[in-house]
Amino acid sequence: MTRVTWKKGTVISIEAREDICFLAQMMEEPYLYFFDIYNDSHEWKISSLENTNTLFCVPVVHKFLKDSHVKKMDIVGNSTLQFPSRWIQRNFESQMYTIWEGTDDEMTFAMSKPGGVLVERTLTTKPQDFIVIKEINNNEDSIIDSHELTSLRTYPELNERLYLSYLFGKNVDPLKDIMFQRTMKKEYKVYMQIFTGKYKGLYK
Repeated sequence: MTRVTWKKGTVISIEAREDICFLAQMMEEPYLYFFDIYNDSHEWKISSLENTNTLFCVPVVHKFLKDSHVKKMDIVGNSTLQFPSRWIQRNFESQMYTIWEGTDDEMTFAMSKPGGVLVERTLTTKPQDFIVIKEINNNEDSIIDSHELTSLRTYPELNERLYLSYLFGKNVDPLKDIMFQRTMKKEYKVYMQIFTGKYKGLYK
């Protein structure tokens, strides 16, 4: 693993799982913008991200880059990136969930209650300063799928999420699927083991 210093505009390659890497561009710390492009190693054959589609932008914990397999890239970033103005905030109260009930993969865990709040967030104000939608309904897929959670993402949770996005060919977030009571796919098993602290395997 290579130590990478945070600097806005820097492009880095991050390993999701072995032989699956994504490119990300540093925004204002702690936000990373991931791109909808992957490679089987850190040896990318592109010189610019100006015309590359984005996957999502999320805040990460300080240790995420330290714990992940990361390489700083000599690639020109995307100069048109805009910090997302709206985000989904999880409920503060929690409850118990059971997924894949009655199967060998059954899991029970605590997490924020279903649903969420759409908030306005800037780099200088707290998200709760401006509530856009007080309660997002489970069937509002366009809102759910086009906004990210305000939660800080971690290693290896975010790495596995990137792998799932690669696997399904689109932006995937199991946490939102739980929050908005969607069907939990069997492919989420490793992710959920990581989330519940029960996973020992691919990641160190």
